Amino acid sequence: FFSAGLISFFLGFLWGCLREKNISNSLIATIFKALAYLFQGIPFYLQLLIAYFIVGPFFCITSETVIGILALGSCSAAYTSQIILTAINSIPEEQLYLATSIGYSNYQKIRYLIIPQIIPYVIPLFISECDQLIKSIAILSTIGILEITRSGLNIINTTFKPLPVYIFLVIVYLSFSILLRGIARIYTSTLKRK
Repeated sequence: FFSAGLISFFLGFLWGCLREKNISNSLIATIFKALAYLFQGIPFYLQLLIAYFIVGPFFCITSETVIGILALGSCSAAYTSQIILTAINSIPEEQLYLATSIGYSNYQKIRYLIIPQIIPYVIPLFISECDQLIKSIAILSTIGILEITRSGLNIINTTFKPLPVYIFLVIVYLSFSILLRGIARIYTSTLKRK
């Protein structure tokens, strides 16, 4: 989860910046916009199968865990890039034009203008994306990765007692969700006080 979350955040941030026409050129922005639509339009299960059976062997990646982390992180990064792009678009265009007119490079625009303004608002939305990421981990069992849901199913197959296992799985996923939403709520309330 943490590896996929890091990929999602950093790749999504870069992806979101490259989708903005005021930061990258219009051709690059169009390519990354189309790539985001592609990743958002195809279900993660299908992306995982493509990564496992086509992309992984093409790049000689044989580890199911690595393929699963990369597929999950890339899929989530497409949604994170939308969050970043929306946050960047909330910055008045005059500020971006002014930064260009005083000679800021794209890197300086991102570092000194965009990041300080969008990070406080992006964090709660990214935490929600992490909540979705946790729920998507269960799909990784389809390529043989042993994760909590698959472990629960294995226990059910040996004990033939599904109710306690399902209750435990519900509690685990709900606990993670409550924890992440609590962090987002605390963070948002501290922002409102400032």
